[in-house]
Amino acid sequence: MGVTNQNKRVLIIDDDEYFNVISRPIQNYGHTVELKLNLADALNALRNPDMKFDVVLLDLFMNGNDLPKQIKNIYRNNTGMSAGWAFYEYVLLEEYPLLAERTMIISGDKEGYEEWCLENRFELWSLLTRDKRVLSKNAPDIISKILKFIHPIHS
Repeated sequence: MGVTNQNKRVLIIDDDEYFNVISRPIQNYGHTVELKLNLADALNALRNPDMKFDVVLLDLFMNGNDLPKQIKNIYRNNTGMSAGWAFYEYVLLEEYPLLAERTMIISGDKEGYEEWCLENRFELWSLLTRDKRVLSKNAPDIISKILKFIHPIHS
């Protein structure tokens, strides 16, 4: 599969090391994947002028201890807000609004999300078998959904 100008640079932000299982199919499709296991590293990658991302896959339920103090205080003082959600609202939406529109949520929880989030989400654990080493039988449908989000077909 050749690399074309249609290939995207994807930032995956998830504190679960099993997520590399899903990055392989994305890379096999010709996209570049940058995996960050914590929000501070993700923030550094976003702010690096040499790294421009087209799409973000973001886990909402991450440890936010490594976030800048002002963001950490927001989610800690806001009942029900996770660190990942604070990162989305106060980093992506404010600093990178176009990229915020191209963010897909990694979460099993469906409660309290806006409609776009319910449409543009998937659950990591539905991708993997019980031993978390290989893709599950549901994985092709989920990977297809992710790939369509990364590279939508324009008519």
